[in-house]
Amino acid sequence: MDPTKKEEIDVFEDDNEQDDYEKENYSRSNKDALTNNSAVKAAIFVFGLMICIIIIYVIISGSGSDSGAYNSSLPLSSAVKGTAKSGTNTATGINTSTSNVATETPVTTAAISLKAGSNDPMVQQLQQLLKDKGYLAQSVALANNFGSQTEAAVKAFQKEYNMPQTGVVDNNLYNMIQNAPDTRLQLKLGVTDPKVKDLQQLLKDKGYLDKSVALADNFGAKTQAAVIAFQKAKGYTQDGIVTNFIMQQLQAEPNKP
Repeated sequence: MDPTKKEEIDVFEDDNEQDDYEKENYSRSNKDALTNNSAVKAAIFVFGLMICIIIIYVIISGSGSDSGAYNSSLPLSSAVKGTAKSGTNTATGINTSTSNVATETPVTTAAISLKAGSNDPMVQQLQQLLKDKGYLAQSVALANNFGSQTEAAVKAFQKEYNMPQTGVVDNNLYNMIQNAPDTRLQLKLGVTDPKVKDLQQLLKDKGYLDKSVALADNFGAKTQAAVIAFQKAKGYTQDGIVTNFIMQQLQAEPNKP
C-alpha cells in the first residue's frame, strides 16, 4: 500500500468522513476538467472566428483592387482636351500647339449649352473668358445675352483650334477656352510691332487700306482708319483696336482685287 495513501487515510476518524472527502475531491476534479474543457472550446471558437474575418477581408480587398473602374491618380483636367492644331498662326504669331491648351485649371462640371439667343448669367463668364483670351473686344459690355459678337468670338476660337465653327459652347469647349493661353493681341494707334505689317497687308487684301501705303511696323493714322472702316462694315465697336478676334475676322474676309 502507498505510504502517502496510508497517511492520508489515517487522518480520518471514521469511514464516513473518508467517503465525504473522496466525494468532494471527485467533484472538484470534475469541475476542473469542465473548466479546462470550456477554455479549450472558447480558444478554438475565437481562433476560427479570426480565420473567418481574415478570409472575408482578403475577398473584399481582392474584389476592390480588381475592379479598375476609376483611376484616381489621373487629374480630372487631363480628360478635357480639344483637337487643337499645332504650329504658329502666321498672321498673329500665336503659338497654337495642343500642349498650350490642356492645363491643370479645374474643369467646369455643370451642364453647359450656350449659343446665339441664349439668355443666361453664365454668358457673362464666357464673354469675360473670351476677352481674357483675346477673342472678344474689351469694349464689348458683359451681358446675359449671347449675341452675334459673342458667337463670332466663339467661332474664332473654334477656327483657331481646327474645330467645327458651330458657335455653340458646351462643357468641353468652355473648358478649352478656360484653359487656353492668354494670347491677347492688341494693335492700336502708336504701337510699333512687326505684326502691324501683317495687319496692313490683310487690310490691303480685303480692300480697306490703299495698296499704295507702304508696309511698316508702325500703326499709324491710315492703318487705324482702315481698321475702323472694317469694324463699321461688320457692325463691331469702332475703336480702331485690333485684337485676336478682329484679326481672325479680317482673315476670314474674302480678298478684293
